[in-house]
Amino acid sequence: AMHVRMHGWSKGEFGKSRGTVMLHLRELFDDTLAYKANKAAFDRRQVRKLKVSRLDLDAMVRVLDGKLPLVVHVDRASDILNVLRFATSHKDLKLVLASAAEGWKVAKAIASAKVPVIVFPLDHGPRTFAALGAREDNAARLHRAGVTLALSTGRSHHARKLRQAAGNAVRAGLPHAVALAAVTHHPATIFGMDASYGSPKTGRVANLVVWSADPFEISTRAERVLIRGQS
Repeated sequence: AMHVRMHGWSKGEFGKSRGTVMLHLRELFDDTLAYKANKAAFDRRQVRKLKVSRLDLDAMVRVLDGKLPLVVHVDRASDILNVLRFATSHKDLKLVLASAAEGWKVAKAIASAKVPVIVFPLDHGPRTFAALGAREDNAARLHRAGVTLALSTGRSHHARKLRQAAGNAVRAGLPHAVALAAVTHHPATIFGMDASYGSPKTGRVANLVVWSADPFEISTRAERVLIRGQS
């Protein structure tokens, strides 16, 4: 996927305003549309100066065509609404929201736009000014509104804590079956990999774990692991 961060340290290269980040995103998409419409003119240097390189533009064309999801890391409710409005201008865009700490405030709008959300269940309280409304039942509230969810720890080096994160989402009201789908089938579907991954069906890659008890309990241990069908 292509990732855009609307909060935190990433704003440095775009300035201190979240509005500036949205402005740069719109300019990037406008440049990509211009490049896509006339690549030959771009190669002959007969178009206005664009902000990014040809290789970057080639990657962005895949985003515009819906072949590569656009994951926007955003927390504030108003910013989420701005991103949803922006996405309506690009009909083929496959938008995914990540973090969405205040997503519960605008859950109906997210569900209506049919945009999936990657939630960090351990994000259970205010941590930045953009996430003042963060709460532990964010995933449960989004699910009740009809939003497709994936669960994540938010950091690659915390991937080992995914079971704990999912367990916290269940404790806060997310149905157990939904939490299980949110760490298996839903991520595969969101990123277009569900033909091969995400659920134990014929023809799909068999990566399976047999647990001693509820996999979302910290004390549970893995009794058997199968990778591509092999112990």
